[in-house]
Amino acid sequence: VLLGLTFCLISIYFFFPLLPVDYATLDAVGYDKRIIPLIDWNKKQCYYSRSEKYCHPYFIIVGAPKCGTTALYDYFTHHPKIYPPKIKETAYFLSHNYSFKYLSNFQVPEDKKNVLDLVTLEATANYFLNGHSRTITVYERLSQSPSNKKFVAMLRNPADRFVSHYNYRRIYGPKPPILEEIYQAIKELHSCYNRTEDRSLCHYTNANVNFDHNLVVKGIYLDKLKKMFSFIPRENVQVIISEQIFKNPEPILVKLHDFLELPYYPNLTFTQVLPYIEQQKQKKLNLEKINLTKEQRDMLCSFYRPYNLELVEFLGIDYPWDC
Repeated sequence: VLLGLTFCLISIYFFFPLLPVDYATLDAVGYDKRIIPLIDWNKKQCYYSRSEKYCHPYFIIVGAPKCGTTALYDYFTHHPKIYPPKIKETAYFLSHNYSFKYLSNFQVPEDKKNVLDLVTLEATANYFLNGHSRTITVYERLSQSPSNKKFVAMLRNPADRFVSHYNYRRIYGPKPPILEEIYQAIKELHSCYNRTEDRSLCHYTNANVNFDHNLVVKGIYLDKLKKMFSFIPRENVQVIISEQIFKNPEPILVKLHDFLELPYYPNLTFTQVLPYIEQQKQKKLNLEKINLTKEQRDMLCSFYRPYNLELVEFLGIDYPWDC
């Protein structure tokens, strides 16, 4: 009997991967064929690979950068029903290289393998900004992922987002252009936008306002949202205004938990954070944050306002900013 039982267990261990599995989907994103779908009663799409358990992120914070995504991520890593990934930003779907073992970042801790209602998350802020590709987009890759994800996008006053990102680039590089060059780029952008219906064309044809390096374009959120919604159902995306969640977090967090179908814990604190490494590097380089003059900020606000108005009309919300 023991010999027969041992044989059965060995057979299951080695031959269970040969049972029908949708490997076409798994192969598309480069998963190890030894990963076996787990019958997951709460539909969180978890997998066993031998003795280890991995789960797809139940939701992804997609950006935008410098809009408070680190604060929201930090908040959720303390949630009793969420276990954090190994690293915050995998940036996996930014790349065409599908050989990276995406699931390895979401290994379930040993002491929580049997907790069925436990979920995980990812937070890659640059997903939001990189849907402009003329070939396959980040949003298309996300939509083709094996799990049905929910997405959270945070939007901050684009003028303030610009200043924050500008100071960040001064610390980490690549070194941003001087402000005078950026203001010249704004004028060129505005002129180009007035000549074409497809604003993205201006980002490719004008070297001075190249999409990948220009900090101003990143604050035109509507174009990114429209691209996202062309691949991901709108009902799967929760848009949060950063200023509102920092000013009065509870109602926003309650709504967000309802969207994610997760229990809300009032005792969890949501606070704005500046990563420790960023603080130390800023101190080491003896860099003072650059603050715009009123004239400079007014110029940025003047540029963004028409696109902000389009954005709030598209989202059906009240105008949230002073720009």
